[in-house]
Amino acid sequence: MGPSRFSAPDRSKNPVGLSVSSNNTLALIGGEIGLDGGVLNAPSGHIELASVRTDTVNLNTALPAWGFDYTNVQQLEDIQFSHQALADSSGTPAGSIHIQGQNISLIDGSVALYLAALLPELKYFPQLFRSYLIYRLFRLATQAT
Repeated sequence: MGPSRFSAPDRSKNPVGLSVSSNNTLALIGGEIGLDGGVLNAPSGHIELASVRTDTVNLNTALPAWGFDYTNVQQLEDIQFSHQALADSSGTPAGSIHIQGQNISLIDGSVALYLAALLPELKYFPQLFRSYLIYRLFRLATQAT
């Protein structure tokens, strides 16, 4: 079988942006969030984005991964990624991304990415890899709404 057209993303040329070390949480919680061409990076960690207009978000730091509780939040604001903004928690194992907002939009080539690099066998099956990627991005999009 020939070489795959799909391979792990090359992040060496990505701008640094806002980053945390592996297996940690990067959280932006506050009013309206706009990421214009920026990069958020939490390798094998968790990215939490919440646009809260009023009320309180409770934080549980007792667990290895921080927990965020939005049960008291009445009003959310908008979150927009534009101009190829990137939120990336990919790694081995893949991390996670949670986006909580009223209207969430990823435009102009922006993406929220949490790919697992632990699936080396997928490089031999490009169609399976593409299906897996579409499934992960679909899951993220449906969880955000």
